[in-house]
Amino acid sequence: EDFELVTGDAFDRSLFPHPLDIVTSTGFGEFLDDDQLRRFLEQCHAALVPGGVMLTTAAERHRLSDYLLREFGEIRVRYRSRDDLDAFLHSAGFTEVRTVTDRRGLQSFAVARKGQP
Repeated sequence: EDFELVTGDAFDRSLFPHPLDIVTSTGFGEFLDDDQLRRFLEQCHAALVPGGVMLTTAAERHRLSDYLLREFGEIRVRYRSRDDLDAFLHSAGFTEVRTVTDRRGLQSFAVARKGQP
């Protein structure tokens, strides 16, 4: 199968070749406010074919990792729970959403499918 990696401004709709079978975004949503994340996920949903899949993640708040990111990386992260991630994906239009959290409780992973018309 053909595979194309696209990089650029995630809010530039023209960079999303249409239609897509899969969109993967890991470690990006943590740096978006709620409105930006919602807009980004809606854009991903719109770019997918019916039955297409979105793979994404959300960081859970953990005292040690938060300290390291703030103090050494000077990085401000927007933490979201597994339930938050699930809700964002549903609000973007995804009908089938499966989310799991790693065994340490640091990261949630989601597989979301665009429904059929």
